[in-house]
Amino acid sequence: MRLFYGVSVNINDLGLAKFGSVTTVNNTFYDIVAAVLFGVVCGLLGSFFIYVQTKMIKFRKMNITTNSRKIIEGVFFAFVTAAGFYSAVLLTRETCLKASPSHFHGRVNE
Repeated sequence: MRLFYGVSVNINDLGLAKFGSVTTVNNTFYDIVAAVLFGVVCGLLGSFFIYVQTKMIKFRKMNITTNSRKIIEGVFFAFVTAAGFYSAVLLTRETCLKASPSHFHGRVNE
């Protein structure tokens, strides 16, 4: 639209997200060591994940052969996932920020 009205377009006016000024910081030796250690740890965790997945695939292929076992497996993992998330909410409920009723739109049951 700016070109339509005869206003010049600058490279900074192309709708890019602006998050403030960028400051350059010199990297130190410790930053590089931390990045390498982070890469090694993440690589090891990734290979461990692939190893566990391979073992689980072999286990499932050998033991979960009937349709009823497939359904039981799905229900079991759904229950474990839901129980994990519900328990995480219950354990951290007291540390959450409290919201006043004015933040809610519509009807609030108290």
